[in-house]
Amino acid sequence: MKVQMLKKSLEAYGQPIVLFGAALLGEVALKTLEGIGLQPACFCDNSPLKQGNRFLGYAVISPEALKRDYVNPYVIVCSIRYGGICKQLCSLNITPHDARNIFKNVDYHCAYSEPENAVKQEIERYLQIIKVSRASDKLYIENLDLAITEKCSLRCKDCMNLSTYYRVPKDADTELLLESFGRLTDCIDGVFVVNVHGGEPFMNKDMHIIIDNLINNRTIMKIVVISNGTMVPLGKNLACLKHKKICVAIDDYKGLSRKIPKLVEIFTREGINYKLIRMDEWLDYGGLEYRSRNKENLLDIFAKCRKCFTLLNGKLFICGRSAHGMNTGVFADEPNDYVDLINDKLSNSGLRKEIYKLLYRTENITACNYCNAFNLECAKMIKAAVQENSADFNR
Repeated sequence: MKVQMLKKSLEAYGQPIVLFGAALLGEVALKTLEGIGLQPACFCDNSPLKQGNRFLGYAVISPEALKRDYVNPYVIVCSIRYGGICKQLCSLNITPHDARNIFKNVDYHCAYSEPENAVKQEIERYLQIIKVSRASDKLYIENLDLAITEKCSLRCKDCMNLSTYYRVPKDADTELLLESFGRLTDCIDGVFVVNVHGGEPFMNKDMHIIIDNLINNRTIMKIVVISNGTMVPLGKNLACLKHKKICVAIDDYKGLSRKIPKLVEIFTREGINYKLIRMDEWLDYGGLEYRSRNKENLLDIFAKCRKCFTLLNGKLFICGRSAHGMNTGVFADEPNDYVDLINDKLSNSGLRKEIYKLLYRTENITACNYCNAFNLECAKMIKAAVQENSADFNR
């Protein structure tokens, strides 16, 4: 679609334009629209860290505020979480629109927050995701967390992955991890984004083996390695990060992430794609005490919770807290809450059915009674990365 046709099409709609996704793709869509004389009313985003703030001069609102404050808006989904966001908007009786025609008119001479090659790669992934999202017979995981170590260089008492609950933290069993991940991708049609984390992933000496395996897996579109900015990878663990599929997300915890200047220097020199993410606040998941919720509350919490699919110790979980809570023994193992990927009693077709049931599950899981819940409607924020002293650690 030519740029003037795109402009006429959006102007003819006659309602406010809202860009869903206050990140790189949203930035590109905004500058493309501004380039043809159109301005969105605002951005919408699921992250409570962004809601109530401004992105590139525009207000960022929640989906609930979008539903409440706008009548029949033209919402353009600018995120690689495209499928999940579309389902979310439809549940709010809001029609989602894709950004394909916008991204066909991108001016790559604009100054974006990331390099031109990163912009092009992100748009390419987005267009691939749009294509596969329209195929009803396909089974994809949009976002998958891959925990490669329990070890961490920080002791954050509110860690989402419960790092301080691991008494003797260890690296993931590399052979088991690769076997289970291989079986997973044999049974589904692809993974849009794999988030490699821990703990601190740079503490795993085998990280390069895992990363190289992910790079060579054609079903994966993007790999994000999440670091807390306290360690510098060396040797093969550094070299593996140079691939175009990789982006290193460095969480910047002021006063703690002391290696960021060195990381920026090395990554820039080595041509490694990275981004710095300022982390002042976290979502408050609360402690691991039992909440005694009734069935109605549990079902409501589960329905509203943002699912964080996690692969840990050969099992696929719908929730990271569920995965780490069972792994640390904080609450009992519940086989109905995960899929055992190395179950040799199941054929690949049988395992695919189990994965499908987990991805589209509506029944709550055990962890829902041990969590404040990732409920974006009433999320509470707390100071990020508060360190736990040794006295606190003796629970």
